[in-house]
Amino acid sequence: MSDSKGHISYQLSVISYQLSVISYQLSVISYQLSVISYQLSVISYQLSVISYQLSVISYQLSVQLTKKLIANIERRLG
Repeated sequence: MSDSKGHISYQLSVISYQLSVISYQLSVISYQLSVISYQLSVISYQLSVISYQLSVISYQLSVQLTKKLIANIERRLG
């Protein structure tokens, strides 16, 4: 009887150890996912900055093009 109780106790301690290992692995995965999430938010911010810069460039080009078109029209009319 005591051998069987000792065996069960050993099995429970093994299971407890395995669960603690799994818990540790899950916490590592959770940390890695939070790092990835942070990196993605940084990338998202950088892309929004690039998008803003491109819209500024697009606006500047349209202004320059409009000025050239107006100058051409004035030349033809003048």
